[in-house]
Amino acid sequence: MTYNYDYLERVTKKEYSNALNVNYTYLAGSGVSTTTPLVSDVEIKNGSASIIKYSYTYDNVGNILTVKENGIEKQSFTYDKLGQLTQEDNAYANQTYTYTYDAAGNITGKYRWEYKDLSMGNGYSTYGYDNATWDDLLTNLDGTTITYDNMGNPLNWKNIYSLT
Repeated sequence: MTYNYDYLERVTKKEYSNALNVNYTYLAGSGVSTTTPLVSDVEIKNGSASIIKYSYTYDNVGNILTVKENGIEKQSFTYDKLGQLTQEDNAYANQTYTYTYDAAGNITGKYRWEYKDLSMGNGYSTYGYDNATWDDLLTNLDGTTITYDNMGNPLNWKNIYSLT
């Protein structure tokens, strides 16, 4: 595999030995000669023939707003004034997800809905933080207690799978 870079050392192309290549385009900045590290397009080609192209849009602080596949919107994202993700419309999963947070910015809930229909809920996850010395330590996921070793590594996770 070979890589091509622009003058800012950002990858612009990955070339594979089987004639596949991946091209990256970056979002322009606000001035004439400015740019950003944000990817605006990723196109996969076989030789010169396009296989698939993903396009991305962002808000003014760099949060991703939309993902398009060959010009068709597949995902969109909404954020609150703190920049926390509050809604994801995901055509790939045929679902819409909404998220809630506590005052400290910890996620407290993830709700699953029919795609772009917030009247048809079909699942949720809850998150708990109950640690006197570490306020944002996740201690509960969907009613399952999460325990940690002395180094802060989780010993179990969802469905109480052991990680040791």
